[in-house]
Amino acid sequence: MRVVQTLARWLIWLVGAGCAGTIALVVLWLFMRQSPWDFVSPETASVVILREGLAQRRQVSLVNPGAGDILATLDQVRTREQEFSRFLEQIDSEIFIPISPAGESLIIANAGWKALFVRSGILAARSVYNPADDIHFSLSEHSAGGVDSTIYHIRIKGMRNSLSIALVRNILLVAASPGPITAAIRHWGASGTRSTLWPGLMAGMQQRPMTVLSRTPELALPLPCLPAETLHVTGTAWSIQADRDLASIESVTLFSGGTNEGRGLQRLLHSNQYRPTAPALLPRGTTRLRSLLFDDLEELLTALGPCNRTTTRQHPGLIHDWAANELAVFFHKGKRFVYLRVVDPLRAASARHAPGDSARILTNSNGWAIRRPGIPAFIQPLADLLSPGRPTPWLAHKGERFVFGQDAEGLLALVNAGAPSLAESLQPDTRDIVLRRCNYSMLDASGAPPPLPSLILGLIHDQYGPGRVIAGALTSADGRLHLTLRIDREPSGQANMAHTSNTTAPAK
Repeated sequence: MRVVQTLARWLIWLVGAGCAGTIALVVLWLFMRQSPWDFVSPETASVVILREGLAQRRQVSLVNPGAGDILATLDQVRTREQEFSRFLEQIDSEIFIPISPAGESLIIANAGWKALFVRSGILAARSVYNPADDIHFSLSEHSAGGVDSTIYHIRIKGMRNSLSIALVRNILLVAASPGPITAAIRHWGASGTRSTLWPGLMAGMQQRPMTVLSRTPELALPLPCLPAETLHVTGTAWSIQADRDLASIESVTLFSGGTNEGRGLQRLLHSNQYRPTAPALLPRGTTRLRSLLFDDLEELLTALGPCNRTTTRQHPGLIHDWAANELAVFFHKGKRFVYLRVVDPLRAASARHAPGDSARILTNSNGWAIRRPGIPAFIQPLADLLSPGRPTPWLAHKGERFVFGQDAEGLLALVNAGAPSLAESLQPDTRDIVLRRCNYSMLDASGAPPPLPSLILGLIHDQYGPGRVIAGALTSADGRLHLTLRIDREPSGQANMAHTSNTTAPAK
């Protein structure tokens, strides 16, 4: 019995010691662990986040060649060093890549709790002894921000790229040279404060394989004639999923408080969103569409006033209360057309009829009336902002839909096309984007990319050749712009679904 009691006491003691040791290790881990964000310095221009680790290295090369070279070289080292490869397998799949204003890249990964015990032993041993002739390890000591650190250098024979690697607690830092690593450690050791911009950009973003955060004053999709400096852009986030056939991109643009200054600009960015009607009207052969939806025409012209000073001086009093809230410019069979939705068709038609014009009015079986009244003076500058082109003196109108064209023949061909509508011919996901409630929508079946920021332009150019279909919708809410883009490599025309209702704006 005494033996049993002794064994029980020992067992309880061992269990207690084990629990105490586990608790101590957990407390040590919680105290010592660091977040990759702790090493992102305030000077960082952009951050690329990969959620599938090295599997995304090719696409990273398209976004930032320097970061792609680092990941490619790291992969080469991994294939040559089994011990190092096993260590890399322990790190989280999520990789952070801060990019400095000078374009220098830094790879940051969380090596997990095991890094507290493994430390840099693998790299240190190789730095002392290099048995293989094709790969060389060395080390150097650094002091930055009051923190002493060891940076290991790896060079593969026959390759021009080299690596610098440091392990700070649980964080693995990899760069092409020691500079970005020492800068990150200096920031971590000196303050440890994080930028408030990146969490704001990450909020609400979809968890796609690649996310690009940028503080550069670039709009997700530039609004007509509104420079980013005027809008006080503080940062933009891109959430990207792309393969050889399809790219799906969500974007959020943040603004400072200055965005709310100015009645017209505030209304343009924070307006109610309407569902565009033009895509349901246009025939399948339409190759390019830009559609702007707004609450109030006067406020829109106020917001765009600095861009149209010459025009507005020449045409004072250009506000007409028969204009609704949708303006679109599109191309069909090589010709440019301007689409305007109106609230009061009779007043609009009367206003566009000038006495003394030649009375050429053609009416076809579809109920469209075609005449030559000329495009309204206040619409032309807005249409040119969406897509510059030649004047459109001819008008085809049916109910609330007004379409201006370069000649009567083109308008007749358009309204008599008899083909499925553009909306009916799109793939379901693309149609959903083109027809969703928005402030601005676009469709391009000619392969021309939208004016995307340089960070992701390389990815789009490389993976999608001529003939792609690009669809986008821009909405606004809570001081943000939300952009949805879909890029198909092959044009699509097989889908056949009913288009949405053509009701958009109430009468003013």
